[in-house]
Amino acid sequence: MRRARLGRRIAGLAGLVIAGFWSEPLFAQTPPEPAPEPPTAPAQPADEPAPPAEPTTPPAEPTEPTEPGLTEPPAAAETAQPADANEPSDAARPAETAPPPSEPPPAAAPNPSAKASKPKPPAKSVVVAPARSGEPKGAVPAERSTEAPPTLWKPPPDAVHLGIVDSALAVPLESLGLLALVTYTGFSDWKWGTASFRFNSEGWFGMDTGSGGMDKVGHAYGSYMSSELLYWRLRASQDDRPVVSIYPALFGLLLYTYIEIFDGYSVDHGFSYEDMIMDMVGVLNSTLRNTIPAVRRGFDFRLEYWPSENFGFHPVIDYEGQKFLGVFKLAAFPALQRSPARFVEFMLGYYTRGFDKDLDVEFKSAHLFFGVGFSLEQLFFRPLDKAYGWPFGFMGLAANYFQIPYTYASVESVRTAPTGK
Repeated sequence: MRRARLGRRIAGLAGLVIAGFWSEPLFAQTPPEPAPEPPTAPAQPADEPAPPAEPTTPPAEPTEPTEPGLTEPPAAAETAQPADANEPSDAARPAETAPPPSEPPPAAAPNPSAKASKPKPPAKSVVVAPARSGEPKGAVPAERSTEAPPTLWKPPPDAVHLGIVDSALAVPLESLGLLALVTYTGFSDWKWGTASFRFNSEGWFGMDTGSGGMDKVGHAYGSYMSSELLYWRLRASQDDRPVVSIYPALFGLLLYTYIEIFDGYSVDHGFSYEDMIMDMVGVLNSTLRNTIPAVRRGFDFRLEYWPSENFGFHPVIDYEGQKFLGVFKLAAFPALQRSPARFVEFMLGYYTRGFDKDLDVEFKSAHLFFGVGFSLEQLFFRPLDKAYGWPFGFMGLAANYFQIPYTYASVESVRTAPTGK
């Protein structure tokens, strides 16, 4: 019986030993590592000693030593014991936890706590465009300017805005001179004071009117020139800077209203609402021209005059020697400013002949014409102004208001009517 019990004990111990050997490979496998908790520093085994300070400069980020056992004396090294008898010791994991000695040390594991904040992107490098030829070094490129580029449909940025009072004080002699000129002309040529006040509807451009409409275009041109003269003098008073002011238009309109009122006391004229409308047209034309740069650069209102036989040199009332032209200049287009097209001008004009009562002619005529010519300002006066100065600059300015005869080619549409003589 004792032998039987002893045999059973031996068989049981042998079974335990065989079961232990059988289950050892299963327990020897490394269990899956749990998700790392956010440590403040790279995790190291609890039982491993801290790596000693190396004599050389330490790396930027701490790494685990490859063989911690070589850094401590054999006597000081402690062997970590597994918690369970069936779990292998740390010596059984060198192939999984530590790289081979020949490989470089692995980089430190990223700090999981840094996931909450996104990494900052690298600072963008600012590329400064090289300065253009002729510019000093460090000059800010034109592309970085926050100012809006000048436009052709608004006053330029350097324009001076003047009120009515300031404008009047800037050009007092010019204003009084225009008033004196029209007063003298009214009593000497327009027969002011020869009749009691009356209204007179003179018509527009009909062949049965007194001048075929030349007096109407003359009113528009006269009020236009009065306003232009004041604008020109205002610019001169502000160091030739552009001027935005309502005073030239207001004074021009009041001046020609004064003329029309005294025309009401003339035996030849009378107060005409048609003349007042044309006065407004001329003043408005001047205001647009001095407010919108595109209108100033692209349009002129000009007078062409050649003295007639009956009047001699009298450009104000000599309708037989006058022609009025609206001129459209190709030099106004930025794309054509450096091309030969800038010398070309297109003209739309009007004039009449034979309407004067003192002329002994059988027919009177009204002429509407279309012409093509060269810009004397662009072709001659502007280059000469750059080379020689003031006289040619003034002539270039005058070329915007007066057309020299025989400097263009034209085609005409003519209306005729008998004079009854």
